[in-house]
Amino acid sequence: MLDVLIITRNEEANLPHCLAALQGWTRKIFVVDSGSTDRTQEIAEEMGAEFVHHDWPGYAAQKNWALKNLDIVAPWTLIVDADEVITPALKAELMRVCDQDPEEIPESGFYLNRRLIFMDRPIRHCGYFPSWNLRLFKRGTAIYESREVHEHMLVDGEVGYLKPPMEHWDRRGLGYYVAKHNEYSTLEARALINDLQSDSSRIKASLFGNAVERRRWMKLRIYPWLPMPWVFRFLYMFILRLGFLDGFHGFRFCLFIASYEMFVKLKLLELQRNQPGVAIGILPDADHLVGDSTSVVEPDVAEVSAPSRIPETPGILAEPAPGDSASPVVSTGRGGVGLSVVILTLDEEINIRACIESLEGVEDIHVLDSGSSDRTCEMAREMGAKVSFHDFESFGSQRNWAIDNMPLENQWVLHLDADERMTPELLEEIRVLLAGDPEEAGFFVPSKLMFMKRWLKHAGGYPTYQVRLFHTGRLRFTDYGHGQREETDGEVGTLRQPYLHDAFSKGLDDWLAKHNRYSRQEAEQAIAEKAEGIRLRHLWSSDSVVRRRTMKRIAYRLPARASLRWWYIYLGQLGFLEGREARTYATLITTYERMTGIKIKWLESKRK
Repeated sequence: MLDVLIITRNEEANLPHCLAALQGWTRKIFVVDSGSTDRTQEIAEEMGAEFVHHDWPGYAAQKNWALKNLDIVAPWTLIVDADEVITPALKAELMRVCDQDPEEIPESGFYLNRRLIFMDRPIRHCGYFPSWNLRLFKRGTAIYESREVHEHMLVDGEVGYLKPPMEHWDRRGLGYYVAKHNEYSTLEARALINDLQSDSSRIKASLFGNAVERRRWMKLRIYPWLPMPWVFRFLYMFILRLGFLDGFHGFRFCLFIASYEMFVKLKLLELQRNQPGVAIGILPDADHLVGDSTSVVEPDVAEVSAPSRIPETPGILAEPAPGDSASPVVSTGRGGVGLSVVILTLDEEINIRACIESLEGVEDIHVLDSGSSDRTCEMAREMGAKVSFHDFESFGSQRNWAIDNMPLENQWVLHLDADERMTPELLEEIRVLLAGDPEEAGFFVPSKLMFMKRWLKHAGGYPTYQVRLFHTGRLRFTDYGHGQREETDGEVGTLRQPYLHDAFSKGLDDWLAKHNRYSRQEAEQAIAEKAEGIRLRHLWSSDSVVRRRTMKRIAYRLPARASLRWWYIYLGQLGFLEGREARTYATLITTYERMTGIKIKWLESKRK
């Protein structure tokens, strides 16, 4: 007899396959859910499982709660994830074990093998097969160690192995797979910090222990000191663990996992800045690798309400620190700027105050929010901004909705994102421009990319332009990739002064989550444009935006385009002049390009 435990949240794509393989030969299936908003509960109940809700306390804690509180009475307990399927061969082995008298079986638990399905194809090498996980155990003999991620089961007694594999196949798509590993990388960085601070884990790290203990030792004693662990991870998986035998598919998978290692490393450095007493081998350099604000450790209200401080750099506005009375002595055109400003927001309490404060002298400021759950709207109102709500569909449609529906007092509108800052010089340029009643429909505005507390002039491709200032009666937006392009019958001019863009103000978690979404949109756009062909004459266009979009179309057709992007940023754009900041930025953009490329291949395979 066998009871089964499945932990779920929004698993409607996976759960039917998991439950179907368990029906008819198990005593009871428990589905413990932490707040699904899809059809998970409906599917579980329709297929005969017992559905239980329990708020999410963490991976190990959720499983331990279920083992302690559910009516698990069968001699054997099996734990599977919703994206795992028991194969017929493994089912036969499980039934063979469970049909015997438990007293006659010396083992208290069994490791089960898993075969990973990545982009609809199995991974047979790369160090991911065989993949042993302790999942079957006698009732009352097992508990999970207290660990945020990659938790291991602790069994009282001997353990054995069942060779037939189950399939590990998340059918929710690559976007979810990336999002899940973004979350895992944050949790793993936290777990490493905790392990370095204390020895609370019940699994010890030992070079001479079992496989789990050796792996834990490597993570704690070697990993923090490696300068680029993602490079070592790729070489280990693709060469030493024969990933090349899985072909180009295995190559993509090894690159994906190597990127995950990079996320862990950078998030470890984020946490190190917030816990400076933790030594992980690179403390002297940690200050160069992340900004002041992160989404890994949430700031308290006092930190949120203070304007972020941008260090003084030639040509860059330095905002006053909290308590400073002095303001930048630059004319802001107070009372003379016939300008309305629209700021697009979603959970931007970290950024919104500094964004609005940078608009000194502008009286008509609007925040268009798409459902913030933090204090964004409250803080915006406190600072005198008018707040409107509209569900987000795309950047183009959101900007058009603002034109059509918001009570804008002026026909000239400037659009900002909350992680962007105006400079007094740009406000002054706009004041002078609007005083002359310009005939143009809109204006391209350059931006300065802020990364690792500095302006990346070269690696950031300065100047890059977007139409942010425009006349509401002369210009509209259409969607393009993850952004938008402009539609107008009029001329579009160019401003000289830039605004500041701190793309990493909310930390790596937020940046990766956004670029996970963006990569899907870029992949869709790339597939659509492949059918349109390339007009090479556009490479010599006087319009930098047209040139850049033509180069992007060409790049989508290049082999190893992600790696080429790194070299283009670091050498072609002279990023090497900006040192480690440029290297890290180029690596992150390369990861984004790689996500886009993998999703292009995946979407194309789905449409064949």
